[in-house]
Amino acid sequence: MSLFRLFGPPNVEKLKAKSDIQGLIGALSYEKDTSVQIAAAEALGQFGRTQALEPLTATWLKNITDSDIRKATVKALNKIDPNWRELESTKSIIWNVVEPLIATLKEHEKYYSIAWINKWQSAAQALGLIGDKRAVEELVAASLVDFNNNDWTEKNRATMVQTLNEINDPRAIELLIENLKSEERDYRWGAAIILGDIGDARAVMPLVEVLKDKSESVQREAAIALGKIGDPRAIAPLNEITYGQIRIAAEYALILLNETDSVDVWQIISMLNSNSESARNAATRALGKLRGSGSSGKLLNTALHDLINADRRIGAQDALVVIGDTKIVKRLIENLKQEKTFSETLEGAKRVLGQMLKRIAADIASDDLREIATLTDGTRLVHESRFNPMTDGYEDFFEPATVDHSQLRQLAQQELARRGL
Repeated sequence: MSLFRLFGPPNVEKLKAKSDIQGLIGALSYEKDTSVQIAAAEALGQFGRTQALEPLTATWLKNITDSDIRKATVKALNKIDPNWRELESTKSIIWNVVEPLIATLKEHEKYYSIAWINKWQSAAQALGLIGDKRAVEELVAASLVDFNNNDWTEKNRATMVQTLNEINDPRAIELLIENLKSEERDYRWGAAIILGDIGDARAVMPLVEVLKDKSESVQREAAIALGKIGDPRAIAPLNEITYGQIRIAAEYALILLNETDSVDVWQIISMLNSNSESARNAATRALGKLRGSGSSGKLLNTALHDLINADRRIGAQDALVVIGDTKIVKRLIENLKQEKTFSETLEGAKRVLGQMLKRIAADIASDDLREIATLTDGTRLVHESRFNPMTDGYEDFFEPATVDHSQLRQLAQQELARRGL
């Protein structure tokens, strides 16, 4: 039985005063009080004795998820020997922990469970904190696993990307680039996504080549990845893509690259109603990135004043909601207050403002919310066109129509109340 259990916590200051290295090493194992372990690690780092390397390494590994102990032990180890990771004695201790973690990543089950996924994720996170480069190959392989569940697959991919970034071994990029050439579509698809998330410029030209992949889904993810990496070498190849869903992904990538002048906003808008969920998602992401680009003002004119093409008008309204640029709120309010207006303009302004209040009320300025909260109902002169058989043509006129802004007022008042205003 440890003497610490009999006589209470070790006194690190007394052990330091006596230069009691063995006593300080023993204090590393006092798990009842992490402050004792941290103080012991700091003291051992100050003494700089190599005999502390192995126990410090063992303490570091045992408490890898405790950031305070992890930082203290690593700092002490670096003081004693900056190359401590490469010593045979410490490498052996590290491998004894890393090997079973890697083995966990090699395990596969026919039916994945939440408990198993959590075990898998914990192993990956521990490997990232340990930072042992011997785990890179298995981590790359693990990042490409498809769990037949989008949420689990995305969560796993995010964890692996974080882990690979923490280990920071260039082989990870090389291995992922190799997977871009795999015969398995899912491997090429996953590698493209992960390379975009990591953001290493070495992947740019290999991803440009993948823009010609036989699979549209792989092409799409390669285009998006190039946008995320942000390297201008991708601009010309992306502009060469002119067709279908791949063009939407290219538009999104060009927006990320700040190449908004070459973006066809209307083509993106047309994809909001695509049968393909991935195309709709890419279009939504692309429009969201246009916030502040100046596109909102142009779209607003179409959304409120294109009286001929209803599809184009409603498409512009949908796009404005997705972009979420609150700078247009004042203009929407102004159009709602017009005493003489067009029914398309009035309904368009109400529709866009109502959706913005439901989706991004928290982003709207308080003064604008107060103005919406005081909008009055009543009668407006609304434009109408009617066929006149006497003249065999349509005649334009304005007639009174009742306007109800109660829903807009209610939504604005709810947000003001949430802010305590």
